[in-house]
Amino acid sequence: MHGIAGNYLAFFLIGAAVVWFGLNVLRENAHRQREAFARSIPGVARVLKVAHSGPSRSYGAILMDLLIQVHRPGLEPYELSTMWSVEPGAVAKMQPGQTFAIRIDPQDRNRIYSGETWARSLGVMKNPITL
Repeated sequence: MHGIAGNYLAFFLIGAAVVWFGLNVLRENAHRQREAFARSIPGVARVLKVAHSGPSRSYGAILMDLLIQVHRPGLEPYELSTMWSVEPGAVAKMQPGQTFAIRIDPQDRNRIYSGETWARSLGVMKNPITL
């Protein structure tokens, strides 16, 4: 198989292999995320500071950079700088002094999930917010 047909076949096979590999990576990542959420335990977060908030480019949500104090059963409270996607009507629930339900991965205390339907954790920030 020489010529242009062979080239198309080779490109197709390479492309299919790349897509298959990529989908497997995404599937494994989703599986690990589901496992982490399944083993998470309830906790409470208290908002200490709102560093920045603004509209998301999609979905009509508000993005908020927060400094929160995490309360987990059996451990001393600790602080995390996090980013959250919040429904516009719930922004008042994410102001300093307010508390909201979270879920905490017991294997990684920095991995938190929302325990509320109106907010979603987007992860811990690399550059911490300070008071």
